Amino acid sequence: MPAYGGYTIARDDKVILIKGAIPGEVVEVTIEEKKRDYSVASVINVIEASEHRISPGCSVFGICGGCRLQFVSCEKQRMMKDEIILDSLKRISGVEASLDDALYDLTWNYRHRAQFKVSRSEI
Repeated sequence: MPAYGGYTIARDDKVILIKGAIPGEVVEVTIEEKKRDYSVASVINVIEASEHRISPGCSVFGICGGCRLQFVSCEKQRMMKDEIILDSLKRISGVEASLDDALYDLTWNYRHRAQFKVSRSEI
């Protein structure tokens, strides 16, 4: 399952947030942080790659901290981001929602940001 911040959620004895994996892939990881309830890991070897895995288009991918999903096809990125938003709404606020298709025209060289402010009186 994808998670906010470019992670994929895996489970062993506890939750593992994996940086650099696509849901469904088989990967070898190294644990970078161990917390009480979860661990954070990074991919060191992709054993069975997803059909959605691509080569990042930026020479500083992984260094600058932006564009955390450049190794994932554009189509799959949109699907993962939709899943993250819907899961967050349901888990955090109990809201079941649906999303319209995303508006997009560029695969690279874009920057979009959105803020949504909601009050109880507007629900």
